[in-house]
Amino acid sequence: MKTIKYMIKADTTIKEFLISNVSRKFQRHLKKMDVKYYINGVEAKSHFEIKRGDILEVVYKPDKIEDSHLYDIPLDIVYECKEYMIINKPRGLKTIPTGYNDFKSLYNAIISYYEKNHMDNTIHFINRLDKDTEGLLIVAKDKYSASILSKNLDNISRCYLAVACGIIESSGTIEVPISRGDGILRRVDPNGKSAITKYKVLKYIDGNTLLHLELLSGRCHQIRVHLESIGHPILGDPLYGEGDELHLTSYLIDFHDPFNDKDIHFEIKPWFGV
Repeated sequence: MKTIKYMIKADTTIKEFLISNVSRKFQRHLKKMDVKYYINGVEAKSHFEIKRGDILEVVYKPDKIEDSHLYDIPLDIVYECKEYMIINKPRGLKTIPTGYNDFKSLYNAIISYYEKNHMDNTIHFINRLDKDTEGLLIVAKDKYSASILSKNLDNISRCYLAVACGIIESSGTIEVPISRGDGILRRVDPNGKSAITKYKVLKYIDGNTLLHLELLSGRCHQIRVHLESIGHPILGDPLYGEGDELHLTSYLIDFHDPFNDKDIHFEIKPWFGV
């Protein structure tokens, strides 16, 4: 069993405390995993009141990885702690397997890493990257850590560098909804899900534009679709432009670590060397 301890700072109920502190997904997970609550060592129900200074313990059966397929490749782990790690994913590697008998993915590489290091953890991607995109992503090691990071996703800066085709004269924001298209493609759609991308012009390179981009939402292919929608697809984009070397890197992650109470900031240089 796994135990999470909280020092209560304000009068409330167990249920309301969880609503404020963990994701809805994790709350649903707890109900499935034989959860028990204890207030100062005494078993309680979710509707029980808790007061400032109480110790709340949430005890539940942790989940396990069902997939046993390994993909033994080196991982570029730029940071790791008990709750999560930050990995620099190479371009050309899928984040998760996408088909039957397809195990050449970062997910399966992490399973291999766990096994070699005798780690009984699970895998929860807080952000995901396309196969063609390299760069930094956060991987929580259990559902609880994932719930905390996901609930604070708006406070995690995820910034990209991209070379867009042509000259973009000024910085701006693209705010157009995105929905599914044909196959793996996405498209701009007034009835789609809200998507916001901020971009800043950094410099011009051989008639193209180097951009700094920040995601204010997390839609699949968001940057690729948004830049194509304004007539400036990413250089080398095999899906929304031309070529087979996508000039896009998740180069910066910045946030406050709620588990260890410290600021986290990492940057990498893009493969296209700007």
